Amino acid sequence: MQSNRNIVIKGMGPDFSLDESMVWTSNTAEYPGSTLQLQDDGNLALIYNETITWSSKNGKSKIAF
Repeated sequence: MQSNRNIVIKGMGPDFSLDESMVWTSNTAEYPGSTLQLQDDGNLALIYNETITWSSKNGKSKIAF
């Protein structure tokens, strides 16, 4: 997770000669101060003000927590 609370996956090019680059993002940079929690059911959730703003099961959403 980046300091702006955006979740990213970085990877190398296929021949490993390229610099590491972002291959996926959650687009959640607008939630400063949020926390990333692995829940008991295996869901990875980004929580901001007691609201799930992104989850590994549902993508970007706003679900009351």
